Amino acid sequence: MLDVKWHAERLAGIHFHRKALYPPALTPRRANMGFSDGLDYSFDVPALVEFKHRHPHIAGSVIFKAAMALVNVARTKHTHALFANLEAARSSMPFWPDTFRHINSTNGTTLADLDASDVSGPTMNGVINLIPVERCEKVLAFLNRVQSDQIELTKHAHAPWRHIIKALNDQHPGEYAGEMLPNTVRAQFLSWVPGLLGEYEKIRVERMSIRTAQGLVIVASLGGEKGTEYKVTLRWDVANYSAEEAKAFIKDLEATVRWLMEEYNWDWPVRICLGMGR
Repeated sequence: MLDVKWHAERLAGIHFHRKALYPPALTPRRANMGFSDGLDYSFDVPALVEFKHRHPHIAGSVIFKAAMALVNVARTKHTHALFANLEAARSSMPFWPDTFRHINSTNGTTLADLDASDVSGPTMNGVINLIPVERCEKVLAFLNRVQSDQIELTKHAHAPWRHIIKALNDQHPGEYAGEMLPNTVRAQFLSWVPGLLGEYEKIRVERMSIRTAQGLVIVASLGGEKGTEYKVTLRWDVANYSAEEAKAFIKDLEATVRWLMEEYNWDWPVRICLGMGR
């Protein structure tokens, strides 16, 4: 419930950011059921090596997420970016009081000896990213803020959605604030998957199918020989979005990641990116 409280406080004003939902649903969303159901794309960012050397605490996934926020805001012209992402939620065992960690099991180990990453099956949850994009904020400050936010999202990933939705609706009766959570997931969703699109010893991925009626689904990873190649697969709502719009989105995303990684841009305000203006 502490995690629920954290999310409810953080998302208290989410119902004021309906304009941030991208892409919007002018008609009911519809999944692409055709054989060619999406777009696979990759791009290499050599400048990432020097950036990671200088700023090792900022994850490659966070750089990608920060770029997503800027691309979204450049399209919506809103003050915030709003999208969902999956958290693996394997950093700790959820809902266990600390006192349990000192209880001995039959084989002499304690619960503290158990590693959450050893749990079989999916232990994951969706979280909502509500990212203010302050046009005058400098690039490094923006990246550090998104990184700090990501650490907290991972820390509080186990919160049950139905309780967050209820807490938001109780805070704002009649505003349907809680419904913004599923609406956000239906609009845009990021899943970061290490080893995406073929980096396996004994398996070669030929193609990936993701058939879901969501506005824009982005599955991404970072790999390549030097760990500087972003690999992305996109799926979209064919009733409200097109392949051309998806291609334009990923091209802008690539350009934004490259722009963020260039050292001479680190002291520039983020409004310079994609000509967002004031």
